[in-house]
Amino acid sequence: MSADEIGPSESVHRGDPVIVDRYTPSARINHWITATCLVLLALSGLALFHPSLFFLTALFGGGQATRAIHPEKSQELVEGWKRQDVRVVSTEDVIRGRVV
Repeated sequence: MSADEIGPSESVHRGDPVIVDRYTPSARINHWITATCLVLLALSGLALFHPSLFFLTALFGGGQATRAIHPEKSQELVEGWKRQDVRVVSTEDVIRGRVV
């Protein structure tokens, strides 16, 4: 790996093997929050979509709770995507022309 391949936000830990941290802890946390929201939205959406899948509402505490949780999780998912976009656009990769 050459010096040109290592971005400004990446840290290198020397040793055997060399470890390059490409994502910050906050980016990793944001990823897992977004992934969790996506799974919960899929399950609650399927439960609300068809009566034969209504048994999935038991995962969320019943039908009314599912109807309340679904929009909240969708807002959380969109906020996670926004945080990810801000992180990508704010890196120096834009200046170097790597991100279109």
